[in-house]
Amino acid sequence: MNLARFVLAACAVGALSACSSGTTSSAGGTVSSSSVAVSTVASSQFVMNGSILVHPSITITEEDGSCDAHPRLPISERVFVSISDEQNRKVGSATVGDGAWYTDGGCLFRFTATVDSPASFFEVQVGSEDPITISRQDAISRGFQVGYGYN
Repeated sequence: MNLARFVLAACAVGALSACSSGTTSSAGGTVSSSSVAVSTVASSQFVMNGSILVHPSITITEEDGSCDAHPRLPISERVFVSISDEQNRKVGSATVGDGAWYTDGGCLFRFTATVDSPASFFEVQVGSEDPITISRQDAISRGFQVGYGYN
């Protein structure tokens, strides 16, 4: 059965080749040639992964044993992340996930956002913090990374 499909496909390709070359058909008529233009548009969409690390001195332990940032910080689980392009258009968003204990005793928060823009630079705003600029190349290759309480 696979051989029959292959032969059928080969015949179809052969017929298309004859059509595109402008050859004469077996019935004596000229087969007109045709062409198909195919264009590929580069996608401007990518996924930005983000990490927010809070120093142990400003980290608290939740009742369930998980970590969170001290309440005086505007960073916490479920905080909104907004991503804007160079023209200040919103091109992505996410919500910060639950904190996880980091190796130094700090609290690590992560987010993942789909960004849809061909811009070269982006402004990432976590909660009410001031936006931080990141290049497209860094956003794709390394992701967004920021630390609180680290020098």
